[in-house]
Amino acid sequence: MIILGKKIRMKSLYLRGKIIPVTEIYLYNYKINSIIKKEKQYYIEIFFYIKKKIKKIIIKEKNILREQKIIDCNYVNIISYPKMKGFMGVIKKNNFSSNRKTHGNSKAHNKPGSIGMCQDPGRVFKGKKMPGRKKKCKKKVKNIKIINLDKNKRIIDLFGSIPGKKMSNLFIEYDI
Repeated sequence: MIILGKKIRMKSLYLRGKIIPVTEIYLYNYKINSIIKKEKQYYIEIFFYIKKKIKKIIIKEKNILREQKIIDCNYVNIISYPKMKGFMGVIKKNNFSSNRKTHGNSKAHNKPGSIGMCQDPGRVFKGKKMPGRKKKCKKKVKNIKIINLDKNKRIIDLFGSIPGKKMSNLFIEYDI
């Protein structure tokens, strides 16, 4: 099952003589309003109650819990969007190898090389890997241990770091 949460901050706890890095996550108090079906895909309309204001989002996840329940397991999976890194060159963005350092190569160590062909196509094909902003894609971190669970404040402490910036939304996936 999947529930929605928000990454609050990272902190450290002192447990059994060791300092442990911990990520604090707030569990949203939400209510699913309706399930919309459009062309073989289901969209779920969710209302959030945040600081006495109602916010509405529509997501594509299928198996989100109808009512918010507190987790009763030891390990969870986290699905979230990592921080954006801005403009990147070809080598860093697409994991290319750089050019040689010697044998006649001067000032072209970090360049992409040839991007097109000769006069015959006369253009650069679509989908060519070029410099630019890196795409925003989901990351899933599996088997993260729950350190602490506060049911009154609706806060979970998870072991280690989680992708995403502060106050970013995430999905918490667990088995019943």
